[in-house]
Formats: sequence, structure tokens, C-alpha cells
Amino acid sequence: MSSSAETCLAPGAEQAPTAAVEPSPRRKRRIRRSRIEAWQIDREAVRCVISRDAYFELESLRSRQLPEDADERVFWPMARQKMVQMARECPDAAVKMMKAKIGAVGAMLGISPEEIDELQRQVSLPRFVDAALSNVAIQDFQQDSQFRKLWTAEKIRANPPMRVEFEHAIVLGCIHDAGDIAKSKNWGTIVALEPLRPDDWLYPRNITYTLKATSKLRMRWEFRDTFKNVLGDRRGLVNDAMRNGKQAFVAELSAADARTIRDRLDVLPEQFWQMVRHGERFGPNGIATFMRLLEEKTKGYFLPFPEAASELVQIQPARAA
Repeated sequence: MSSSAETCLAPGAEQAPTAAVEPSPRRKRRIRRSRIEAWQIDREAVRCVISRDAYFELESLRSRQLPEDADERVFWPMARQKMVQMARECPDAAVKMMKAKIGAVGAMLGISPEEIDELQRQVSLPRFVDAALSNVAIQDFQQDSQFRKLWTAEKIRANPPMRVEFEHAIVLGCIHDAGDIAKSKNWGTIVALEPLRPDDWLYPRNITYTLKATSKLRMRWEFRDTFKNVLGDRRGLVNDAMRNGKQAFVAELSAADARTIRDRLDVLPEQFWQMVRHGERFGPNGIATFMRLLEEKTKGYFLPFPEAASELVQIQPARAA
């Protein structure tokens, strides 16, 4: 499942009359990320690069010379621009720029300064660069004439791709790419920054990410893709459930299609619609639980007998002489 901008990797894969998975309660409200102003991102980028004392001094200078809150929209972009200019002239320019990027991405995603500082402590730029250069996929890109200019060692040393782990997804890419794509997703906060593993597979031009079992999008995909596989020649019923509301779907369903749903999935049409549209309500790995119960209903229970079946040996009584 990919697009020109990003690539999603999701593994392929109700109350039913007999094979049931209880849905989790629907949340009454959604937690929305508060609006982050551009100057707040600039301020956090500056804070992450300069020393604590220097930041307090800069903040004090701003409050004395620019007392109005609106002036922060002017002050902090100018401070970030100056900070970037000075950082590029330092011997450890790549380290400072990485700190600024982590700070900016963290602020953009609404992460607290304390959590951003913890993420900073997880990053060792030389270790992350070495891991990226040792990655098999990146080594292949560097040998490919089509991609080698995008994956030069110089670019990787300045901005190494990494494993950016969110609560519900893992992005394989540069920190700013992870932030750009995560701001439009419901992945939760960043929980860890780690070096790439040698066998991590990346797309050469797209942002690559995997969805965890807790991802709502993944849970929906798992139900839809699995149902399409089970329905086979009637897989179009999944698309019909996606296009129509529950009442319209049930009303337009033919008797033969309703029977197909019951025979192959052991659910009613209304329950089928709910699972297709709201697979996340059945929780992480809900599709695995549903399919296991369905198999138990249609094929019987699996009994793990031991190899040495001594428990099943019967002693025959001796015959009378």
C-alpha cells in the first residue's frame, strides 16, 4: 500500500452468532493536539541547541526588549535563523543541527520540553550514522545509479535516517521526514529514537513506515483484507460496505450475498458492516481472535496430543483359562 509520498507496510493478514469478538467501548471524545504556532517550533529548536544559561539569558533579553506576546512571532524565527547560521560554522555542526531538528519536530508534535530532552539523550550521531551506512538497503541504493545521489555518505552523515518509534507506528527515515508525516496521523507521541538495523528495508524515494498492532488504521485494514480473502469471488461486498451506510448496505444486499456472509464468516450482515467499517473497535489482534473462533466453529477444536500417547493406552483384561 504505497503512494508517491509515503509507503505503509501492514502485514496481510461482531458479535457473531457463535464466533464472537467483543468490541471495545467507543471513546466518547477524541484527544486533539493543540495548535502549535511556528514561533513555538523555532523557540524549541533554539533551546535544544544552545546551553541552558544561554537560553535563559536570551529569554530574559526578549522579555525586556519585546514585552508583547505578539512579538514572539518575530523574535524566535530570527533567533533560529541566527542560531542555524552560527551552528553551521561550528566543528560539530551536524550534531547541533540534529538537536535543532529533534527539538523542532518534538514541538510540532506537541511533545513537552522534558520529553524532547529525553529523546535528545537517546541520539548519538556517530552511532546513528554508522548504523545507516551499514544498512543493506542503503548500501544497495548507493550502488544504484538511479538513487546514489540521494543516498551519499555526506548526506547521511549530516542527516542520518533512523528508527523513529511512535506509540502506534515506526518510521524508517530522517527525523524531519518522520515529523512531517506524523503531524497528519494519529500515531501518538514519539517514544524512542534508535539507529537503523542492518536489515531494515527502506524505499529509496518514499517515507517508509510500519504500523503497530495498536494502530487504528492497521486494525481496519486487517479486517477488510482478511474478509476479502475469505469471501474470494464475493470480495466486492467489503467495498460495498465501505461505500454505503449500514441501512443502505443491508437493504441493497441480495439474499444470496447475505447467505454468503453468514456461511463464510458466520456473522449477520449488520455485524459484517460494523467489522468492515470499525475494525479498531475489536482491539489489537482482534482479527486473529475472530478467525480463530471462526475456525473452531467451522473446523472443530485443535487438541494438542502428546507424542507418546500413554494416556490413551487401555489395558485389556486377561481371558479366563
